[in-house]
Parts: sequence; structure tokens; C-alpha cells
Amino acid sequence: MKRFTGLAIATILMSGCATTGNVKVLQEENKQLKSDLTQSLARISSLEADKRDLQKEISVLKHVQSVLRTEKSSRVQESGRLRSQTRVFVNQGINSFRDFLKASDLLDYVGGELVQREHIEGAQEVVVDAGNPIPRAGNLTSVGGYFADAGIFSVVIFRQIEDALITVWESQPFEVPRSGKSRFEFQVSVSVEAGDILGYVFPKKVIIPFDKGTGKARYVDEIVKIGDRIRSSDLRGSNDARAYSVGAYGFLAE
Repeated sequence: MKRFTGLAIATILMSGCATTGNVKVLQEENKQLKSDLTQSLARISSLEADKRDLQKEISVLKHVQSVLRTEKSSRVQESGRLRSQTRVFVNQGINSFRDFLKASDLLDYVGGELVQREHIEGAQEVVVDAGNPIPRAGNLTSVGGYFADAGIFSVVIFRQIEDALITVWESQPFEVPRSGKSRFEFQVSVSVEAGDILGYVFPKKVIIPFDKGTGKARYVDEIVKIGDRIRSSDLRGSNDARAYSVGAYGFLAE
């Protein structure tokens, strides 16, 4: 009996020692957790301060961006106004200069003399003015002719590519009201290159006269459109040496 009691007391003492050890461990862990919490709170406080500083910087940057956007918009509007005013000024100058040249009959001219001639063709035809190629690059603005009768015609531009003439431009149709000398403006001026050849399309009948033996104009019977090709072998009239009373006006480079 005494032996059993001794064992029980020893067990209780050992249990008490173990409990005391666990309490110390828990106290140490609690102390560490408090330290960690304090550090975390300090870190959070520091991050919140950084966040406030960043928000202030973002606010400043947004303000700067808004100011720059406003300034840029103002400069763009001002630049746009200046460009518009410059274009108006330049166009007015160009138009005034062009009107002066037209009124003074000083525009460049490419074609035959606008005089009455002996012969007239009755059928539809495309006249190819091979004897008067464009001498210099520039812009054509109008067409003139001495017409034997009323009718319809249009102007085309041919460009030599290898052994063929390619139709690269076509004007709007012009309606000639009566016989005699007339002049017609293109809706839009057309750029030409040196060596381009003018053509005149008469879809019903040729209404400009010609002389034989004084020119190099040729003709084809089929009506051409933009992109069409005319081979040298398709051109007719080489033996006639025709000169027609038609040509184009414009501004050619010096």
C-alpha cells in the first residue's frame, strides 16, 4: 500500500513539472506572437503611409496630365486653324494666279491650232494626238477645240508602257452646244508626266475638223476606257498625217 502511494505522488509531481513547462512554452509563444503582431501593425502603418503618399503623387500626376491634355488640345486647335487659314490663303493665291493666266491666255497649251480645217470624220472615233506629246510634267485644267458641229466628247490621257498606250485618266463628258471655238474646264485638274499623250473620245461622231499632211495624229475606231491598252499596230491614219483643231491647257513645269 505504501509503495502504491509513493508511485502516485511521484506521478503527480511529474505531471505538475510537465504542466509548468508547457505554460512556459505557451508564454514564450504568446510573447513571440505579440512581437510579430506589433511588427505587422507597424508594417501596415508604414504601408498605409506609403499608400497615402502614392495617392498624393497620383493626384498630382493626374492634374499635370489634365493640364498637358488641355494645352495639347489648345495647340492642336490653334495648329488646325493656322493650317486651314494657310490652305485658304494658298488656294486663293493659286486661284487668283490661275484666273490671271486664263484671262491673259498665258496657260501652257498642248495640241493643234484651233482653226477651221478642211476635213471632218462622221463615225465614232478616238483621236490619239501622237504628234503633240506632253513636253513637261504638270497639271492640265481644261480642253479647247474648234468644233465643226454640236456633239459630245471626252478627254483621255495615254501613257506609253513598252509597245502599248495605256489609258490612265478620263474626263467627264463635255457637251458642245454649237460649232466654233469652245473651251471646257475639267472637274478636277489632272497630273501628267512628260511623254503622256492626249486622246479625244467621240462616242457618236467626230466633231473636230482636221487637215491632212501637217500632223501626226492617229485614231482608233473602238471607244476606250481607263485601263484599256492600245497597241501601236492598232493605230490608224499614219498615211494621212492628220492635224486636229483640239488641245489641252494647264500648268507645266519649266
